[in-house]
Amino acid sequence: YAQWREYFVITYKDGDDVLDTEDVFVGEAPVGIADPVKAMNILQGWTLAGSDEVIDVTALTASTTVYAKWEAIDACFYFSAKSVDADEAITAPSNLDNAFGGTLEATDGTFKYTTTGVLIEGGGSKYFTVNLNYALQEGSKITVKMYAGGTSERGLNLRVAGSSSNVYQYKWTPSATEPAQMEYEYEYVVPANSPLIGKKVFYLYRNNNVYLQTVMVKDCAPQDYTVTYKDGEATLGTEQVFENAHPTADGINTHKKGYEFQGWA
Repeated sequence: YAQWREYFVITYKDGDDVLDTEDVFVGEAPVGIADPVKAMNILQGWTLAGSDEVIDVTALTASTTVYAKWEAIDACFYFSAKSVDADEAITAPSNLDNAFGGTLEATDGTFKYTTTGVLIEGGGSKYFTVNLNYALQEGSKITVKMYAGGTSERGLNLRVAGSSSNVYQYKWTPSATEPAQMEYEYEYVVPANSPLIGKKVFYLYRNNNVYLQTVMVKDCAPQDYTVTYKDGEATLGTEQVFENAHPTADGINTHKKGYEFQGWA
């Protein structure tokens, strides 16, 4: 005689798009799917149709469609380390997944994704390189969240790319009043006259083993572009123009003996 085992299906959707499905045998609990990634959004969880309340997917016992609930990120750069069940070793330098508004690289070593963040392994000078699409300006906010364990000093310090000096140093040494393993977070607001102003690249320099979890940058400068002014093959000058502004050609020499300047083509 045929033997059958009943199952139900959980359908995971983002709006009208089906992200994945999960077959679950009756009597067992759903385990869920890997968190989807959406540019400049953070997944809050899963909801039922017509509801804004996040539910526990593992408690479902019948075929159900659930919908991703997102929180938009008001930032010019955002990185969130993907979580994995087991360590996944990757050779650096290489761009890390889940970075929006630029790229993030683990430089000078090997890194791996873990259940608590991204770790650069090995001794010596190790750092993450953050490459932004937009430049930093006075008032830009850099937020870094990390995880560390052990009893020695830990930290992820801000540096201008290529520099050996810290612009901002954040470090801690777990004490008797603190747990040996915990999450840490800091927000650095770029001050006036900072060497970071105008920069699109900076380092997060590691002090001992630290697991990087998230990096967020807010209030960047508007995107700029370069206009090059030429007379034939000769370059008369260049001008940096910010987003939503217009070139002015101020300071560009338009005098030529025997000619009247007509404009630009």
